[in-house]
Amino acid sequence: MRTPAQRSARRLDKCALRCFKAAVSAGFTGIQILNHIDSQDGTQWRNFLSFDPMARYGGWSYEDVVVRPSSEALKAVIKPHQKVWFMMSGEMGRSIFDFPLSYLKLMNKYRGSLAQKKSAGSVKMGVALHWNKVCGDCFAMPHVDSHQIYNTTYHQIFESQKDQIARKFDIPMIQRVFQSSDVLGISHYAPAPTDGPTPASFSMPIDTTAYELSHWGIDLKALIMTGGRDFLFSEVGLGGSDPADSRPATSLAELAANPLDGIWAVYNIAQDPWRIANYKLYRREWYKALTEFLYGGGGPPYKVDAAFIWSVGSFDVAAIHPISTSDEGTYADWEIVKWMRWLSSKVPSRR
Repeated sequence: MRTPAQRSARRLDKCALRCFKAAVSAGFTGIQILNHIDSQDGTQWRNFLSFDPMARYGGWSYEDVVVRPSSEALKAVIKPHQKVWFMMSGEMGRSIFDFPLSYLKLMNKYRGSLAQKKSAGSVKMGVALHWNKVCGDCFAMPHVDSHQIYNTTYHQIFESQKDQIARKFDIPMIQRVFQSSDVLGISHYAPAPTDGPTPASFSMPIDTTAYELSHWGIDLKALIMTGGRDFLFSEVGLGGSDPADSRPATSLAELAANPLDGIWAVYNIAQDPWRIANYKLYRREWYKALTEFLYGGGGPPYKVDAAFIWSVGSFDVAAIHPISTSDEGTYADWEIVKWMRWLSSKVPSRR
C-alpha cells in the first residue's frame, strides 16, 4: 500500500502528464518546463530556500518529486517538431549558488535522458533566476525603489563582503552552471513607468540580472548572444493588486511599481483590478510595449527568444487557469490575446 507521500507524488505524475498532453494537443511549438518548489508553509520565498536538489529530505529529493516526473511526462508526449526548454529551476537562486555541482549533474543527466526521445538540438537545458537577488539571500539587500540605487547598493555590499563570499561559495562551479546551460531565463516582475511603459522598459530587469551576475564573474550578455543559447522571460506578468494581494492596487503608481502583486482568488467583480478603466488601459499599454519588445527580438543589446505569461488569477490575461473565470466574469482581455496570437504567428519559432 502506498504512503500518503507516495500517493501525492503519483497524483503529481498524472497531473503533469495531463498538462503536457494538453499543451501538445493545443499545438504549441515551444514548451518550457519551469521546475520549482515552494516552502511547505508558504512563508518563505523559494528564491531564499537553501537545499541540495539531489539530497533526500524526509526520504524525497527535488529530483525525485519534481525533475524526474516532469522529464518522464515530457518524454511520453513530446513530438519531434516541438522545441523544449527544460529549466532545472525557477527563482531558486540560493539553492543554485549553494549547490552548483548538483545542478550541473542534473542538467547533464536529463539532457541525455530527454535527448533519447528527441534530437539533442531540440532540447535545451538550463536554469531560470529572479530578475534581481539572483543568489537569493546569500547576503542581505535592503529594499530600495530606485533601479540605480539598487545596483549601487548591491555593488557596495558585495564588495564589502567579497572575501567572505569567495570563501563561502564555489564561484568557479557556479560559473560552470551558467556556461553549461543551453538556455537561461529570468522572472520579469520589474517596476514599469507609470506614465506609459515602452519596449525599452523591458530591458531594465535584464540589465539588473546581468549587473548582479557580473560580480560573480558571469557575463550574461556574452552567454546569451553566443553559443546558440536561448534566453527567456520564464515568467512575466502584471497582477494589478495591492501588496496584500487582496484588492485592486490603490493607485496606478502602486500597480506599475509592483507587477508581482496580484489577486489569486476565483474571479469576482469586487477584486478585479481590470474593471477600473485606467488600470485596464495601462495593462493594454504594458502588453503592447511587451509585444513590440518581443517582436523586435528583445534587443539590442540583448535577445529574448520567448516569454511565458504567468497565467492565474488577475495575471491571467488569456483565461488559462480555471479560477480566472467564473459566472461573474473573467480577468482576460481578449484584445491583448489577439496581440499575443499575432506575435506567435509572426515568430513561430518563439511560440
